[in-house]
Amino acid sequence: EKAICGDLESKETWQLLAGESFEVILFEHVLEHLSDPWQILKKAATRLVPGGHIIIALPNISNAENRFRMLFGQFEYAEIGVMDKTHLRFFNQKTARELITQAGLKVDAYASPWRVNPVREFIDHLPGLNVFRKLFRKNISKSLLFSNNLTDVVMLFKCSR
Repeated sequence: EKAICGDLESKETWQLLAGESFEVILFEHVLEHLSDPWQILKKAATRLVPGGHIIIALPNISNAENRFRMLFGQFEYAEIGVMDKTHLRFFNQKTARELITQAGLKVDAYASPWRVNPVREFIDHLPGLNVFRKLFRKNISKSLLFSNNLTDVVMLFKCSR
C-alpha cells in the first residue's frame, strides 16, 4: 500500500514514519550496517502494534570459521558474508541478545539458516590434519549443536515487546 525509501539513521525518515504502526518489521542484514543499531531498533520497537513482531537476521562474528581465521591471524574484509566490508558493527549471540533487550524487546524464537561444523573448521585450519576432513563433512557433534555461538553463521531472531 505504501513504500517509504529513506535512510534509517536520518530524522527525515522517522518523521515520515510518525503515526505509523506495523504488525511486522524486518531487519534482515540491516542493523550491522548502521552506526547506531541500538537506537534504530529501539525506535522501531515503538512502531509495533500490540502482538507485532520484529524479525532480525544478523551475521555471527563468533562462528567457528571466523574464530579459527582470527586465531591464525586472518581478519580480512570480504565483498559478502560475515566479514562484509560494509559492516560497521559486529555481533555474536550475547551482543545480539543485548541489542534486542536494550530495545525493550524479547526473543520469542531463534533459528539459524546457516551453520558450520566447528570440528571441521578446526581441522581445515590446521596444516596436516586435512586427512581427517572427510570424517567431519556434515556431522556436527550433538554437544556442539547447543553452542550457537560456534555453529551459527547467521542468527535469526523473532522478537516482540
